[in-house]
Amino acid sequence: MMSNNPYKRGPVSAPSGRIKARTKVIVPLVLLLAISGLFGDRTNIGQRFLSEIRRLCDGYFRFGTWANLPETYWEELYKDVNNYIATDRDYPPYDPTNIGYALTLMSCPEDDYQPGVDTQFDPGHAFYDAAAVLKYSICHQTYPTGSDYNSTMYAIVHPDAIRCSGPNGETYDRVKVLTDLGYHVLIHGDPIATKDIQDPAVRDNVYDDAGLRDLMKLYAFKFDHHPAVVMVDFRTLMVDSIDTHLDQFIASDKQVMYTTHYPTSDDPTGRNRAAKTSWFMLKPDPNVLADIVDTYKTTSFNPDTSNHHTAGWDSSGVGDFPKQYGTDGILHYYYNTLNPDQIWKTDRCQLGNDNSDPMKVDSSGNVVCRDPYTCQDCRTYSMDTIQVAEMITVCGEPWKCYYDDNWDSNTKTGAA
Repeated sequence: MMSNNPYKRGPVSAPSGRIKARTKVIVPLVLLLAISGLFGDRTNIGQRFLSEIRRLCDGYFRFGTWANLPETYWEELYKDVNNYIATDRDYPPYDPTNIGYALTLMSCPEDDYQPGVDTQFDPGHAFYDAAAVLKYSICHQTYPTGSDYNSTMYAIVHPDAIRCSGPNGETYDRVKVLTDLGYHVLIHGDPIATKDIQDPAVRDNVYDDAGLRDLMKLYAFKFDHHPAVVMVDFRTLMVDSIDTHLDQFIASDKQVMYTTHYPTSDDPTGRNRAAKTSWFMLKPDPNVLADIVDTYKTTSFNPDTSNHHTAGWDSSGVGDFPKQYGTDGILHYYYNTLNPDQIWKTDRCQLGNDNSDPMKVDSSGNVVCRDPYTCQDCRTYSMDTIQVAEMITVCGEPWKCYYDDNWDSNTKTGAA
């Protein structure tokens, strides 16, 4: 969608000619290799591979002239030349078949704002690559290539996350990168001020956890020009159509569809775990957003974890996990405790498969299920049963993954 808003522009047409044709063939291959590696013994996607993805995605999404600048850092093509001003709400018109996908950027990697728990998973110098691959993986599974549903990609960007530093110290404009890749960019500040938080446990500990800016993800509830919106992050990879889930969810009376992280304590209660916002589907409603924000401001938090059943938000047992003070924690409390009839809890192996081992060794040395309520082994799922993958387990985030000479030749071929 084209927009009059200076920081909101629609998809940029792919270049014509040889580069366009080559990229359309190879980019799906890049993603296929990445996906196949995710569910193998070792990952097939590494930092060398991302340097090739940059060239391919560049040809597909924007310039088509990168071959003439082989030694140029991509950041130099986005030097800081733009000033953005606040504008009125400017969204696409309502379309019952258009699904929103929302990525949130809270800071630059070099900023002083560094909460205790990472929730942005910033790819740094691989930012262009990661944003392009995320968008491509979603668009490739939506209309007209893989779905009856269209998609609009959003980036919710904090003002401090617009201008970041590249590897040579140059300042570059991340909003320009995102708009050139076809994201609809919305610039928002902190949704809650520290002074407005009533409980001192939340006020004093939030920055040692997810940080208040993590709550920017909640702005996805404002996008009520879509029948459904999905929160994603840079580690999310859509590998198949989610039409069946969309059909069922939109037709239901449920407000959200999500799965949870594994419990992190030896006493899993079914509540002491976080909602996974790397893939979290919701029916947008600004009134719900206001209610969640008010709940965050006014609800007490019990930090005493000696009894997992009474710890956390309003002593409900929703607590004692990373990001308990962030979006993951407040959403799980708001829905699991206050509005349990509004949740459609889904299969983590289908919508968010991260190839995790479902077993762990507890404090007594026993091998037990990490989640005794659903002791699924997502590693056994075949690819044709998985719709969304999360690239974190086998080799970490792809922009941090290297292979070495001990890897077998087939794996190295995929990553080279």
